[in-house]
Amino acid sequence: GIGGKFSSKSNENVVLYIALPFGSCPGIGIVGNGGIIRGAHGFTGEALFFPLQVDSAMEVQNEPTFDGAVNQIADLVQALIALIDPGVIVISGRGVTTEIFEMVKIRCHGKFAGRIMPEFEHRSDYREDCLKGILGKGVESLRSPLCLCRNYK
Repeated sequence: GIGGKFSSKSNENVVLYIALPFGSCPGIGIVGNGGIIRGAHGFTGEALFFPLQVDSAMEVQNEPTFDGAVNQIADLVQALIALIDPGVIVISGRGVTTEIFEMVKIRCHGKFAGRIMPEFEHRSDYREDCLKGILGKGVESLRSPLCLCRNYK
């Protein structure tokens, strides 16, 4: 039955990686239970389809506004905390300054009780993390056993 598809495992090892590339669409990566969670149709993490404004206030005449960035990122993070209850949230992007990151944390801490709050981590540039993830997956695939023979019956 459908009950067998669900697990009661804790989400403390679930990591949400929110990439906010300046001038591009935001994306969310979800890692849990030892792998990337892609969803049934590979559509997981498409933040533009959330019913939130996650891109328009980030730029006003190509200049990011501090309050707009804080509000949008905090709204997105709060929705994700309520939906997924992750153990860690990583926020990355060249436009996400330390000041914006700290204000987002403060807004989230004001919304949720201490025991619900995930750990927060700030990365200045998602590209390095992406490259490390791709390289890590490549090395992992090289370590997996290869079958060079046919299985005849």
